[in-house]
Amino acid sequence: VVENLSETGNLEQGIEQFRHLLRIILLLFGMSLFLLASWVAYFSRQILIYNQYPPTGTWMLRPIATVHGIDARRRAYLSMAIASLLAGFSIMFPAFAWHTFNTLITP
Repeated sequence: VVENLSETGNLEQGIEQFRHLLRIILLLFGMSLFLLASWVAYFSRQILIYNQYPPTGTWMLRPIATVHGIDARRRAYLSMAIASLLAGFSIMFPAFAWHTFNTLITP
């Protein structure tokens, strides 16, 4: 069956269509992770500006104790580290997945 598909060219067309779909999915995944990283970095910056967690004006589902001072800054720095990891992952994972897929598909 594979030989028949290969002779008619449908197999190559199917692989190219799948590659195109995978590119779109990986691009959307990377963009969504980068947007999440940007939001986390923005939130961390707000914690540093107001020197409290949660920052002023943040919507909360239930009342929580406000943290001030060094503990708030620690949370902000931890959040910035997480945002950096997410941003790096949003770039590296799609590139790695695309490279791995091409290595497996290419004869």
